Amino acid sequence: MTPLLESFAKRQQLLLDTQGGVSMAMTTDWHFVTGMGNNHPIENGFAWHPSLGVPI
Repeated sequence: MTPLLESFAKRQQLLLDTQGGVSMAMTTDWHFVTGMGNNHPIENGFAWHPSLGVPI
């Protein structure tokens, strides 16, 4: 991991800790694609930030 991403991860974890949040690391059992669907009233999709790897 680059120093910039390590710094971001530490700041994010500090924010999470001070707000009483919970952090979980997860993996998928199979392929995962998001942001590929069409707009729909009941679809609440999200996309991943390309370099930070967080949902936006």
